[in-house]
Amino acid sequence: MRTWILLPCLLLLSLMSLAQQSPSSQANPNGAPAGGAAAMTVVGCVSSINGYFTLGTRRGDLYRLKGDHDTLFGYNGKEVAISGTVTSSEKGRTLQISKIKKVSDTCQY
Repeated sequence: MRTWILLPCLLLLSLMSLAQQSPSSQANPNGAPAGGAAAMTVVGCVSSINGYFTLGTRRGDLYRLKGDHDTLFGYNGKEVAISGTVTSSEKGRTLQISKIKKVSDTCQY
């Protein structure tokens, strides 16, 4: 009889232990891993404000874009998928562009 009680308790403890462990690549709330920059692909709309380019997403996230100004100017007002490295600072998130691909000629959001 005690075995039937002990077995579910051990299973529950094991599951709780696994739930508390976090993989080293898990992102923090800012979108970057605790150790530094995070490589990722973000889909959103490019816009230029006061000479700076930003990428806004459907979720409302905003990234300051870092890349070739002339190339980014060609994507202004378009929906794109950008692969790159995200860093966070007190000024917000910056996306260093390594690859950019047009998704749509217009932004719907």
